[in-house]
Amino acid sequence: MDTKELSHDVEPSEQEGEGDKIDEAMEGKVTMKRQVTLLAGISLIVGTMIGSGIFASPVGVLRQTESVGMSLIIWLLCGLVSTFGALSYAELGTMIPKSGAEFPYLYDTYGPPMAFVFAWVSILLTRPSSLSIIALTFAEYAVQPFYPDAECEAPVLVLKLMACVCVILLTIINCLSVKASTNIQVVFTAAKLLALLIIIVTGFVKIGQGNTEYLDPKVSFQGSSSDIFAYGIAFYQGLWAYDGWNQLNFITEELVNPERNIPLAIVIGIPLVTIVYLLTNIAYFAVMSPEEMLTSSAVAITFANRTLGPAAWIIPVFVCCSTFGAANGTLFTSSRLAYVAGREGHTIQILSMVNPALFTPIPALLFTSVIAIVMLIPNDFDTLVNYFSFATWMFYGLTTAAVVVLRIRHPEWRRPVKVPLILPILVALMSVYLVIAPIIDAPELGYLYAGIFILAGLFLYYPLVYKDLSPGFMDSITVFFQQLLQVAPTYLRKDIKGKDDSEDDTSESSLGKEDCSDDTFSRSSVGKEDGMELVERRSIDSFHPRQDSVSSVKGEDDKVQENKDANEGDNADKVGLQRQISLIGGISIIVGSMIGSGIFVSPVGVLRQTESVGMSLIIWLICGIVSTFGALSYAELGTMIPKSGGEFPYLYETYGPPFAFLFSWVSLLLTRPSSVSLIALTFAEYAVQPFYSEDDCEPPVVVLKMMACVCVILITVVNCISVKAATNVQVIFTAAKLLALAIIIVTGFVKLGQGNTEYLDPKVSFQGSSSSVFAYGIAFYQGLWAYDGWNQLNFITEELKDPYRNLPLAIAIGIPLVTIVYLLTNIAYFSVMSPEEMLTSSAVAITFANRTLGSAAWIIPFFVCCSTFGAANGSLFATGRLAYVVGREGHTMQILSMIHTTFITPSPALIFTSVLAIVMLIPNDFDTLVNYFSFSSWIFYGLTTAAVVVLRVRHPEWKRPVRVPLPLPIIVAVMSVYLVVAPIISMLQS
Repeated sequence: MDTKELSHDVEPSEQEGEGDKIDEAMEGKVTMKRQVTLLAGISLIVGTMIGSGIFASPVGVLRQTESVGMSLIIWLLCGLVSTFGALSYAELGTMIPKSGAEFPYLYDTYGPPMAFVFAWVSILLTRPSSLSIIALTFAEYAVQPFYPDAECEAPVLVLKLMACVCVILLTIINCLSVKASTNIQVVFTAAKLLALLIIIVTGFVKIGQGNTEYLDPKVSFQGSSSDIFAYGIAFYQGLWAYDGWNQLNFITEELVNPERNIPLAIVIGIPLVTIVYLLTNIAYFAVMSPEEMLTSSAVAITFANRTLGPAAWIIPVFVCCSTFGAANGTLFTSSRLAYVAGREGHTIQILSMVNPALFTPIPALLFTSVIAIVMLIPNDFDTLVNYFSFATWMFYGLTTAAVVVLRIRHPEWRRPVKVPLILPILVALMSVYLVIAPIIDAPELGYLYAGIFILAGLFLYYPLVYKDLSPGFMDSITVFFQQLLQVAPTYLRKDIKGKDDSEDDTSESSLGKEDCSDDTFSRSSVGKEDGMELVERRSIDSFHPRQDSVSSVKGEDDKVQENKDANEGDNADKVGLQRQISLIGGISIIVGSMIGSGIFVSPVGVLRQTESVGMSLIIWLICGIVSTFGALSYAELGTMIPKSGGEFPYLYETYGPPFAFLFSWVSLLLTRPSSVSLIALTFAEYAVQPFYSEDDCEPPVVVLKMMACVCVILITVVNCISVKAATNVQVIFTAAKLLALAIIIVTGFVKLGQGNTEYLDPKVSFQGSSSSVFAYGIAFYQGLWAYDGWNQLNFITEELKDPYRNLPLAIAIGIPLVTIVYLLTNIAYFSVMSPEEMLTSSAVAITFANRTLGSAAWIIPFFVCCSTFGAANGSLFATGRLAYVVGREGHTMQILSMIHTTFITPSPALIFTSVLAIVMLIPNDFDTLVNYFSFSSWIFYGLTTAAVVVLRVRHPEWKRPVRVPLPLPIIVAVMSVYLVVAPIISMLQS
């Protein structure tokens, strides 16, 4: 391992104009870009310092100082210590302009072993744990509105999951863009300053009204603590609120003009925070007595409840914003430490790599976030972190002492910023006090364990860094993650500048794009811009599979490929959907869309209308037969008119554009998006139930709707990114729901084998059957709702491989499979429950599981969750294609006819559908409106199946790869008329 000092000892002439010269030298190299401006730098300092500390820490400071006056002095001294420390770091950061904060300064001052120990403790513990704790604080405030009742507290699992969501969301943003993450910092910094401004203004209004009892200097110092070590704990509490003053030193290489902006951001940012903190504390004491503050778990919330009345909710929202911004700043800077340590060979090589397109250290960001999430698992992790907190100030002290050491050892080094030596000396002495005071005040064995962990870094340095020993498989792991994350090794900016090519070649840190295989960058270096491309609008003639163009229908895939090869130049600028869906994918789409929540709920509705077990089973069988007949009729249409869009092209061809437009109008704006909404809401009901486990703890409606929104957004993202991913999701969740039903069926048939056949005996199972013919119409509605989805493949015909074979084959396999499963599931239900018990159950499958599976009953709700998620995915997948085809034919906005040129997915159509689905979640009574429109689906089903007969008469010459017996579409059409009329007559009669 080469232990040479980091490159900083350059001549003044070389350092001047550093940014421009380095950027010239870096042309064609992979390195971090200078994107962080002065405003972003100030926001990073202020935004990271102002987390949750000022909203909670005043209690801790007051408890240790025991007086208002001394607590305010501690807050002021904490601000001065932070300013002195930051100015000392400014001298180091402009003298050694490297990212990584303490790491390069300890490296040059005390040698690689001390730098390694710092990296060892910081990367594996203190920095990720800080992120975890801030994320947990964010979670506490974020979930509070969803648990409004005092007796209904958020479970620990919910808090940790929300903290994970916070970390993952910030990781994604930071991986995608430095600018986006700094913009977030600016916005959330403004939000938290606004929150504190509200508190300050309100407090000073109270002071103007004469509320100065606890701020009078004559009484404010009474009862001050005389324990010198207690002030050490008070400083810890105050300095925790100031933590973040060194954040810019972590990103020096990304800061625009660091010699100017580092000291300027410090001089503006930290005094601003100090003034705000002092004024905020004064405002607190203008409203609350010291005793009241000591009994408050969240001072800012108590303050808001006292002063802001119905607007008190503002403060929790801003605290949420504050902690989110602090977590963003912590992740942003922590990853740079991991990146720099990796670049110097002090951690695994992959952490030193940067995405050459995004210029973000993706591996270091992922590494930091994974450790932070792991740290959320144990319940007592915060206790462990407390024992290590003294290590932070140990390294602060060593680093500020480095200012003095380097002044003596290297007086010749150029120092754009030169601070009075008294400042780093004061900070170093304060650090010694802050390391010793907590241990003396409350000595515990945990501090010894922490010390052993720190010293372990020294023992690991020799084999891992000095000798550079690593397992042989590490190279393979590095290459794997390099290709997976599309990242490249980075050049050191200072090593590039002023070196010749031979030096670059021999430097361990000077690896560039050219050192990596082409495969590594095969996707990132293409240079193709993502975007949307308009698909050529098709005339009505393109729907016609006329006899004179039979060859264009038969073997279409081969013909298309031949035409593509022959006209490659003419069609290079066109894009269309690709045939990516196999037979298995098609079956999964049918089965996965049909098996949603219906079979777990609908048996109650069918039984209520039929009033007997026997008739309910017959209804389920007939519903399966009707669905099969309808799907086979659609198979004839789909192979005769091989276009996506479900009913749209068939109605267009048979009855003309007006009918097709009417169908698209109702389907795109109401029935299809509402179907996604309702399925997502069902998913939400099961998904949030484990987080409201208490009997008196019902999930608020807003929670259900937000979870439904998350479901819709998640499946939209998956569908926009990849057709293959969407179909894989469908395959996996179809397998999950079939497994759930298999568990129910096997359990039920075990009960049958034990003689539980009372309600399935043909002699009694038909007793009491309903005599109302129209009631059976409602029963069919309930049953056919569970079968809904049998026509899904017709929405994606253009993406189905070999549709002439796979469309009818998927139908012939999928729908009979669902019919058999549904019948067996209903028989299993009746082997365990009586008809009366079933009618009183809100969720039959859950009642069944509670009766039969004991402690494993949770399996069924989990699988129902999977089932509804898969059904929502299938519904969105198909609906997006309908919107795409309708747009392509000019029946809706042109943007819906466009396809993403990289992902080859109809992204605008998918987003349009998901937005409508989310909007439909807003009103509370939307499902009532949908019920009135549900009959319209069967109007179009009837018209479409009748189109089989109409086109047989009108165009007998058209080629029909699938030809069904005419009674099948006629039966479905007649059934459709009945299903449209029966509910209306039934409602009129009632």
